[in-house]
Amino acid sequence: MNTFVSKKISPTFSLGEELRQARNEKKLSIEEIADAIQIRKDYLLNLESENFNCLPSGMYCKSFLKKYAHFLEIDQKKIDLFLTQLENEFEKEDPFAQKIIKKKEFLVFPKILKNILLILVFSVFILYLSFYFRNLIVSPSLEITNPTQNIMTSENQITLSGKTDPGAEININKELILTDKDGVFSHDINLKKGLNNIEIVAKKKYSRENVVIRQILVE
Repeated sequence: MNTFVSKKISPTFSLGEELRQARNEKKLSIEEIADAIQIRKDYLLNLESENFNCLPSGMYCKSFLKKYAHFLEIDQKKIDLFLTQLENEFEKEDPFAQKIIKKKEFLVFPKILKNILLILVFSVFILYLSFYFRNLIVSPSLEITNPTQNIMTSENQITLSGKTDPGAEININKELILTDKDGVFSHDINLKKGLNNIEIVAKKKYSRENVVIRQILVE
């Protein structure tokens, strides 16, 4: 003969039922509790009925639930379980909230790329400024092609030529000399008998000077 053994089936945990039972055990009405904890009675009824769509979302709803549950002296573990259930309900019922969560997850990697891109742009900008100011203050190049070195001559005139950076000014013995668009210049210099010191200075507007001295001895 088979013996039938009955199994006790645990009822599904109900947030609203737990709140309602705790309130009935204290023999309190919704109105009395609403006045005591300063929460609208329709919010309390929605919590008991588990009508989460009719409740404020986010922290407000959690705050209402905590305040109501603490007032009814419900065990803290059950309160934590309530909060977990409430979060699950909001996520399940609110497609907009789900969309926000997915959007945030999706934007994590693009946000990193955005930050990397901003860092790269900033780095390029800093390098450009460094290069610009360096070119602005560094003395321009200056190459004397004739004469290439100090010389001795019997001539009383010499054509001094050379090249500098485009846009740089050339002064020979403090006389401004014109250059072409490539920075090439040429100038005839009268020489006196004996030692002639020729000072060639290249300079940009805000840069340091680049000075070359040529000594020409006339016999």
